[in-house]
Amino acid sequence: MPRITRRHLLTVVVLGALAAGCPDQPKAPAATTILLVRHGQSWKNVPPPPELKGDQLDALTPKGRDEIAAVASELAGRGAKRLITSPLGRTRETAALLGAALGLTPVVEDSLATLKAGETPERALRFVRSLAGGGTVILVTHGDIIAAVLGEAAKTPAAEREKKHEVPTGSWSEIALDGDLKLVRQAPPR
Repeated sequence: MPRITRRHLLTVVVLGALAAGCPDQPKAPAATTILLVRHGQSWKNVPPPPELKGDQLDALTPKGRDEIAAVASELAGRGAKRLITSPLGRTRETAALLGAALGLTPVVEDSLATLKAGETPERALRFVRSLAGGGTVILVTHGDIIAAVLGEAAKTPAAEREKKHEVPTGSWSEIALDGDLKLVRQAPPR
């Protein structure tokens, strides 16, 4: 029969403490669920009536409002604690509709604005990564930002992201942030 030494006992105690989750050990941050909502159809997405001008073009169409009502119904019960939106009119209107339905107050974040010509999506990706820490967050933004985030999460080459991860207006996709971005659900094309 083998002799049990103090070294053996110490090894058993240490391994037991590690398996039990030693309280002095730092815990990994909880996974964050990010629900990416593309704004509802706006007059910028379709030929507008001739009487609409300027800022009115950045408003949702009746179809866009219906799309967001459906998204709100689908996201109810997901436990979202935060609602963050791009500063543009169509996203703010989308976030206001979602907020009213889900009991959340939208917060505007400039990093979620649509990309300017030649701009890379780094500002949006940095912001998304900054949301680590647990819980469920809804981001209301634009197709180009969503394609970039979904592409990053799916490890799609940058040149292919816009085409491969294009999502329709009034849709939602899901990623997990647990140290790295992971694609959970991409909105199906319509």
